[in-house]
Amino acid sequence: MNGQMEDGKQPFFISAADGGVLSCAGLWDTWKDRDNGETIRSATLIVTEANPFMSNIHDRMPVFLPPEKLEAWSGDSGGVEMLTSSPTDTLRAWPVSRRVNSSKAEKDDSSL
Repeated sequence: MNGQMEDGKQPFFISAADGGVLSCAGLWDTWKDRDNGETIRSATLIVTEANPFMSNIHDRMPVFLPPEKLEAWSGDSGGVEMLTSSPTDTLRAWPVSRRVNSSKAEKDDSSL
């Protein structure tokens, strides 16, 4: 498995090895644009160094939080110590069509 091909990148579908939900660590905020006064909602996904499994695809990966850490993360009792790579055996991946990353693909293409 390798995320790089001679003629470009290979996209992958990543999921939990047990078929469960992957919960990502992130942050959000509401702020006011100084120029026009507009209220903006923004969010970011937190990434970390790739674990050995994901490093075959990319050098970074999202921080996936296991169910037992979700309450601490969303309730402000967890901190940066939670922002680590997932254990290698918790993820699976398989290649998907390169059309997934194409701006030319039809938006309602069910084959993707």
